[in-house]
Amino acid sequence: MKKKLLAALMTAALAASMTACGAPQAVNEDNNSKDTEQAEEQKGQDSGEEAKESTGGKTTITVICHQSRSNIGEGGFTTGFFGALDTWQEEHPDVEVKVEEMDQTAYQTKINSLGASGDLPDLFMMKGSWTKTFVDNGWVADITAELDADQDWKNAYIKGGFDAAVRDGKTYGVPQESMSTGMVYYNSDMWKEIGYETFPETWDELLDAVDKFKEKGITPFVMGNKPNWPAESCWLSTLGDRFTGPDWTQSILDGSGAKFTDEAFVKALTAFQDLAQRGAFNEDINSIDDTEQNTVYFNKKQRPS
Repeated sequence: MKKKLLAALMTAALAASMTACGAPQAVNEDNNSKDTEQAEEQKGQDSGEEAKESTGGKTTITVICHQSRSNIGEGGFTTGFFGALDTWQEEHPDVEVKVEEMDQTAYQTKINSLGASGDLPDLFMMKGSWTKTFVDNGWVADITAELDADQDWKNAYIKGGFDAAVRDGKTYGVPQESMSTGMVYYNSDMWKEIGYETFPETWDELLDAVDKFKEKGITPFVMGNKPNWPAESCWLSTLGDRFTGPDWTQSILDGSGAKFTDEAFVKALTAFQDLAQRGAFNEDINSIDDTEQNTVYFNKKQRPS
């Protein structure tokens, strides 16, 4: 079975998972939130050798992901991913797909360690912000030809969907999912109690609201940052974009000049710090996860971002 089998499996799984997610209507302009499914070619395959064979004669494909079957039914991507994977496996009994599951925090550490040790699996998931490093290190395969061979499928993705996986005109991944991390959910009744009929439209109004909630003994925003990504992905990416703009973010991804010490980004960090020091967030922010934060919200104790 040739190298293109990897792209075939990736195509089947990702196409169904995007459908299961309900064709996302919102796109986060911050390419850091665009994850991509990556294909890692094994050493020795450059000459067209077949994928790894198990002793039983089946072709074996290894996959590592930050999803778990235990969460099927709770999220569109996880449900769609495993559903598509199982369907593909049933249709290809001569292939054995070995999947290693783990949470996102452990995944980020392990996938980079595997890359450094030259032991990456055939398929894996990667943040768009990692593309430059993974490409420069030779950890991912160029799948441009496989994508170009099926233009109808490729063009079915939303505009810009592949951007985070492109380097020097070559594509190294397929969009996993598209999310908007800048959404604000709030309890309108509780905000009316402090004098706001709608959510604040200016930064000064937001700070004023924070102070009024604190006077009532209520923490304005609850965030579960235990996995170490919600604060960066939801809050800082949103604030950062307001201060720096998308061109700065793209420059960071491209390595073409922008720096995290640039004045605009430092201002974004300062604004985020000001919120925290003002008491805008829950004290156990790094002790609860993004699921537990929702429980707090629905109990009407705090409001999540």
